[in-house]
Amino acid sequence: MGTIPLNETASEVRSRLLADERDLTAAADGDLAYWRGVAAESSGPILEIGCGGGRILTALGAQERQLIGIDLDVVALALATERAPAAEWMCADGRTWRREATAASLVIIGGDLLSLITVPDDLEALLCTAALHCAPGGQVGLDATLMDPQLFADEVEGEWSTDLEREDADFKTVRRESR
Repeated sequence: MGTIPLNETASEVRSRLLADERDLTAAADGDLAYWRGVAAESSGPILEIGCGGGRILTALGAQERQLIGIDLDVVALALATERAPAAEWMCADGRTWRREATAASLVIIGGDLLSLITVPDDLEALLCTAALHCAPGGQVGLDATLMDPQLFADEVEGEWSTDLEREDADFKTVRRESR
């Protein structure tokens, strides 16, 4: 977890992360505008679980607020650090991360994180982390994109490649592939 695959250099991983973000942004229908609006209605720290390269947190324009991002991908976190050096970026598992005295007015589970959760217990653990770190009166925001089944029905040209691979708590491999 959190390491660069042996067949990719750090710059190749960074390029892939940026390409993935362009794909997310192109298909997002204004998700960043939504998150900016929700953030503007809150005050206090903002926590994003599964922040990746910081696409959402850095777009909030909340420089005067404490921004905390956690993710397992160290290369993505390096990109996030470049984008917003004043934010706090941590390599941690959103299912198990705990920190005393962290009460965020907004907890974000955005991007494509929920699509990577394949086990009900993992989803429960992720939501428990969000609830434990949400301040009284705060909000937990979820990006639960409904995938269009037609996207999977058509033949797609190109070879499959692995976007993400990690071991879960039971040491089983979780892999996301695309082409």
